[in-house]
Amino acid sequence: MSDLHLVAEGQLASRLDTTARLRCAIDHIDEFKADADICILVGDLANRGQPQAHRRLAQELRHLSAPSCLTIGNHDSGAPCRREFATVTDPDSEQVDCVIDLQSHRLVILDSVCEDSQTDN
Repeated sequence: MSDLHLVAEGQLASRLDTTARLRCAIDHIDEFKADADICILVGDLANRGQPQAHRRLAQELRHLSAPSCLTIGNHDSGAPCRREFATVTDPDSEQVDCVIDLQSHRLVILDSVCEDSQTDN
């Protein structure tokens, strides 16, 4: 999944309830792809890097039957993401990176966000 743009509860992103859309996607995956090896979520996870949006994503992902991994985008904020998703964080780095080995594949998730150059777009 890409460009979730989640916001804090009670807010909309560009007049859209992005959490409701995520729930629909999770329901679809749970119904039709529950046996998936992994679900990859790529930025922008939060619309404006709000810690509440990253917390909301963590809560929603509890309903996903497939394992998941994520990386952030230019709308995300590294610190809130690292707090919520510490399992994908290199403790020696400020970035959200991870390597995931699956049967015959290796996924390398690299965080290329420069906190100083994030945009509001």
